[in-house]
Amino acid sequence: MPRTPLVVTALCLTALFSEAAAAAPRIIGGEDAPTGVYPFMVSIQVPAVGDTPRQQHLCGGTLISPSWVLTAAHCMGVTVDLAVVRVGQTNLGRDEGVVHRIAEIHSHPDYREGGPDVALLRLEQPVSGIQPVQLLGLDGTAFEQDQRRTWDGR
Repeated sequence: MPRTPLVVTALCLTALFSEAAAAAPRIIGGEDAPTGVYPFMVSIQVPAVGDTPRQQHLCGGTLISPSWVLTAAHCMGVTVDLAVVRVGQTNLGRDEGVVHRIAEIHSHPDYREGGPDVALLRLEQPVSGIQPVQLLGLDGTAFEQDQRRTWDGR
């Protein structure tokens, strides 16, 4: 059997499924969060890579104190002079929220060796007017609900 038809078929199927996957939403059955419900969620952005918040968005983060943001270490392949934290960005299609410069990035020291995928960002100026999310208490029960942990404590 000639290999050419098999290769062409495989390429066509790959293109078909790639196009379908690109058009499919990343979150199935999700819905937009109402504005202001999760004010502690932030957008970590790199202004140099685009003109709009959608193009600049790198990762999400959580405000855990007025001056600290918790995020994933795999997002921190940037330096403090390239990235900013935008607080109050509820729609990446609009230019909204307040930009805060990052003073320090602290990725978990064992992240590159398979350790925890966690990083802390210290902001140059504290965020005001927003209640940061409460972290788990020492007993680990601050956010448990029916044996599940939730981001917002509900």
